[in-house]
Amino acid sequence: MRCFIAIEIPDEVKAGLVKVQEDLAGYGRFKMVEYDNLHLTLKFLGEVPEDNIPHINEKLLEISEKSFNMEVRGIGVFPSARNPRIVWAGVRQGSAEVTRLHGIIEDKLAPLGFVKDKRFHPHITIARVKDIDSRPGLSDFIGRCASTSFGGGRVEKIILKQSILRDTGPEYHNIGEIIFKGSI
Repeated sequence: MRCFIAIEIPDEVKAGLVKVQEDLAGYGRFKMVEYDNLHLTLKFLGEVPEDNIPHINEKLLEISEKSFNMEVRGIGVFPSARNPRIVWAGVRQGSAEVTRLHGIIEDKLAPLGFVKDKRFHPHITIARVKDIDSRPGLSDFIGRCASTSFGGGRVEKIILKQSILRDTGPEYHNIGEIIFKGSI
């Protein structure tokens, strides 16, 4: 099964990101991430045998982090403004905590054979660029949104998710949950 570990995003933030998606549509062809699928990926695991899921959950349960605040602010593109493929929203407040959490997850899962990521940039993917003609005007739009706050909230847990690829787009199911200390 195809899996990843994520932070779920509050509805307030999702609503702001959907507004950006609506505005973004005027700049070309994009595949927008569906409202219910907006999240921050901490670690993409790829294809995982079903019998490994309990081992992954055990390792994640070893994480003893405290909850923290996170603010989503500004948008950008990967890999570059000259060749945009992904449009994302950034993490302002809480970026250090998210990056630290990513590192802890990497260390916990390495003994299970998961390769560590070369780079990690905390972000929420909001759209994928579908054609190269999407570039004109996009840089200006990104610049205008550079300091836009989409809100935030308290990060109190991480979720192990299964991703099922369908013709209509990915479908996500929660298959594990780790609640941080001081989050109840």
